[in-house]
Amino acid sequence: MSDDAETDRLRERRGSAHWLDGLIERARAEGAFDGLAGTGRPIDTSDDLLVPPEQRLAFRMLRSHGFAPPWIEARRDIETERRQLAAWLQRTRARWPSMHPAQREVARGEYRRQLEDVRRMIVHYNLRVPPAVEQLPLPDIAAELARLAVADG
Repeated sequence: MSDDAETDRLRERRGSAHWLDGLIERARAEGAFDGLAGTGRPIDTSDDLLVPPEQRLAFRMLRSHGFAPPWIEARRDIETERRQLAAWLQRTRARWPSMHPAQREVARGEYRRQLEDVRRMIVHYNLRVPPAVEQLPLPDIAAELARLAVADG
C-alpha cells in the first residue's frame, strides 16, 4: 500500500471516529442515555473469571448480544463434530459385519480423515483458549481406529 493510500485510509478512519464521537455526544446532549438501567454503576464482570480482565467488558457485550468468545464457539463446533463422529461410528459398526473388505478400507480411511479433522480443530482451539481454561486432549487416532476394527471379530 502506498504512503498516500495509507494516509487516506487513516484520515478516513479518524473521520469515522470523529463522526461517531459527534453522534454519541449529540445523543448524550439530547438525553438519549438518561435513565438507562445500571447508569452510574460499574459493570459486574465477576462471572467472567476465565476471561482475561482486559477482555471481560468486550466479551460481556458480545454475550449480551448472543455471541460468545471465539474459543467457546470453537469448543461448540468441536463438540458437534464429536457427536456426529460418534453417530457415524455407531452406524458403521452396525454395518461392519456385512461390509466387503474393500468397503471396510474405505470406512477406515473416512474415519481417519474425520478423526484428523477433529484433531486439527482441537489443536486450533488449544492455541486460542486463554491460559485459565483447560485445553482439550487430542484424540489418539490409532486407538480410535482400533475401536472400528473391534467389529472385525
